[in-house]
Amino acid sequence: MKIRTLLILLLAFTFASLSWASEADDILKKSGDRFQKFPHWSLKFSVELRMSGSNEVAGGYQGELLLGRGDHFRLSLPGQVYSSDGITLWQYSQAQKQVMIKNLADLQGGMHPSEALFRYLKCKPISMTRITADGIPVYALKLDPAGQVKSFVSMEVWLRQSDETPVKIVTVDRTGTSTTYHISNLQKNSVTTDADFRFETPKGVEEVDMR
Repeated sequence: MKIRTLLILLLAFTFASLSWASEADDILKKSGDRFQKFPHWSLKFSVELRMSGSNEVAGGYQGELLLGRGDHFRLSLPGQVYSSDGITLWQYSQAQKQVMIKNLADLQGGMHPSEALFRYLKCKPISMTRITADGIPVYALKLDPAGQVKSFVSMEVWLRQSDETPVKIVTVDRTGTSTTYHISNLQKNSVTTDADFRFETPKGVEEVDMR
């Protein structure tokens, strides 16, 4: 009788595990499909850095991101802008008063700067819970970055239950440094054009064309 009870419990646990895993996979797929179906987005984000073994914020900054179809993006950070019309990449440094112009295809690493917020879509879920954060019901997914984002040892993403869009992303790298992205003002935009992503060099700024 005890063996039968244990088997029933084991089967129940197995089916429950398969159920949440399947649901988590489905939620991530819906999140990716949403950005594929509606490629024109804008958002703001803030970033907090915490060193290994510390709960104190060691650094942070804010940024804005405009996304268009394909490799069209404009990422604005304090003193820096990365912009691409799908062919050309402009990297502007306010401190250096310089714009580097490159072919996007020559970008080392194969991942352009705007993709940092969406690396969670490449990872497999290892657990999922439903919580409420700042009054917003979210799916909290712990992810396994192994084999996909090799610089991380762990990753977590919070997705709105209403539309599977990200609210918060937390990554931990191999040094133990934790990076938290808080995403706000996520909006689906009307259709953008190439002109929205071409960088206009400010007066007095040097252009270095590396194409």
